[in-house]
Amino acid sequence: MMGFTKQFLAIAATSLISAMVLPALIVGLSPSTAAETMAPTVQEVKKTDSENNSQNTPKTDAQDTQKANTQTTQDKTNNNASTAPSTKITVYFHETGEVKTVDLEEYLVGVLAAEVPPTFEMEALKAQAVAARTYILYKKNFGGDAVKAAHKGADVCDDYKHCKAYISVDKAREKWGDHAEEYLKRIGTAVSDTRGMVAVYQNKIINAVFHAASSGRTENAEDVWGTAVPYLVSTESKGDLNDEQYFSTVTLSPEDFKRVISDFSPNAEFPKNISDWIGKSQYTTGGNISTIKICGVDIKGVKVRELFNLKSATFNLYVKNGNFVFDVRGYGHGVGMSQNGAEYMAKQGKTYTDIIKWYYHGSEIMDYYTVSGQSA
Repeated sequence: MMGFTKQFLAIAATSLISAMVLPALIVGLSPSTAAETMAPTVQEVKKTDSENNSQNTPKTDAQDTQKANTQTTQDKTNNNASTAPSTKITVYFHETGEVKTVDLEEYLVGVLAAEVPPTFEMEALKAQAVAARTYILYKKNFGGDAVKAAHKGADVCDDYKHCKAYISVDKAREKWGDHAEEYLKRIGTAVSDTRGMVAVYQNKIINAVFHAASSGRTENAEDVWGTAVPYLVSTESKGDLNDEQYFSTVTLSPEDFKRVISDFSPNAEFPKNISDWIGKSQYTTGGNISTIKICGVDIKGVKVRELFNLKSATFNLYVKNGNFVFDVRGYGHGVGMSQNGAEYMAKQGKTYTDIIKWYYHGSEIMDYYTVSGQSA
């Protein structure tokens, strides 16, 4: 990974920063169901002493001045060695059961390689890098004991069902074949060009969840996870139809359907006419099934998605040729940024900042490594 990083994630050397690093974000608590616990306010960064020196100190050949400047630089270097933030995170790799400490910016390359097509527009890839970085840092800082326990003490895991997907650079090369270097370079650029950039709401780092494609409008957080989050609200999402997995169908025999519902609820009733097993539905703002009556039992749409392994909770359920059929639209929980919606916006000339602000209402972009004095 380090070899790849040197090639694609080289960052231009920055001027020395001063000891005036603002207070670190402290650890809070966030249930895994996306109930929101806000971080302490991230304050605006002041100009560093080194920036002021480089801009305001006139050059001189005086020996005393040179010695003084040399000493000042040494003092700042020594001080910043202890205050400059690290980019390390811990990751639970669920297939091997290992917990490893990795560099966040390097890890993001594998996240993007697993989460989105490398052929996406560059601004869409950058938006994905910002969202993924923000999500991981939110988990690290505010995940709490329950999240760490699920990860064997790690900040995040590489299981897309629990956190976000990830593949190694070697697997990405194998996956992409002759296009591997081209695609890795694109992803590396998206990560390096947004290095440290995170989304914040009222100066507080956000839970930047995302999904493949909504049904044309994203979901309110409370309609999916039961807790309202001010920046995770329903918004129009054009371009989601472009997802190759936007439409999907699941078909079950009456016997299989009955078994699933019986296991879920002992109160279920099964009339002779199987069409009567399906009752009325209620809908969310984003178009998901909020609740549906099945066999006399009111079931939340997100639960139906789980029970029948549907790609989303936006579906139509009906009987055809003696079987139960789910016609499903979209892919994912539908909250936060739509990856296909981001691609559509990028094609319309929008920047990654525009995309992030569109999907996370009221959010702004800030540099986490600059405003936070603690390790990533």
